[in-house]
Amino acid sequence: MTWRYWAIFLGVLIGASGVPFPLVTLVVLSGFYAHNGLLSYPYAVAVVAVAAITGHNLGYLMGRWLGRAFFERYGRYVGVTPGRLSKVENTFARYGNKVILVAPFVWGLRSSIAPVCGLAKMRFRTFFVYNAVAAIVWDNAMMAIGFTFGQHWETAKSVVHNLSIVLAIALLGAVIYYRYRKKRLKIARKENG
Repeated sequence: MTWRYWAIFLGVLIGASGVPFPLVTLVVLSGFYAHNGLLSYPYAVAVVAVAAITGHNLGYLMGRWLGRAFFERYGRYVGVTPGRLSKVENTFARYGNKVILVAPFVWGLRSSIAPVCGLAKMRFRTFFVYNAVAAIVWDNAMMAIGFTFGQHWETAKSVVHNLSIVLAIALLGAVIYYRYRKKRLKIARKENG
């Protein structure tokens, strides 16, 4: 039984570090296995969370230490193309640190946000906090889906896809609303003196 936890840990670690890997499938499958008694649900949640946080931190450090030139030259071997890197950087520049909270729910951002945060030289403490919150929320949501649907694997995959879209839109909407309110408050302060 221990090998299953190690397999999950390594898979999530690889995917979270910036290498494209079927993270959603692996995490939902972990919940499915827990439902069927092949894993302990609390242990599996802990393993996935620790692996995701560790993997994202490794991705952040790679981005910070290796720099953009490295990713432009070698990133294509792991699915990090210059175009994808630019899109993530633009999203990050536009929405700021809060995009980290949305990233796990958006395909393309999920695996590349950590290296981009490192490339942007974001403060590590800020990255760590946002990343930990996002990873724990996402991991628990995906594992709960796998656990809840048990043997209904196709239904679970469909729900995961739809839930990811809904949560990404909701979180992005919250970020946009927050930025709009902040901007309106600045304008109001300037007008009032």
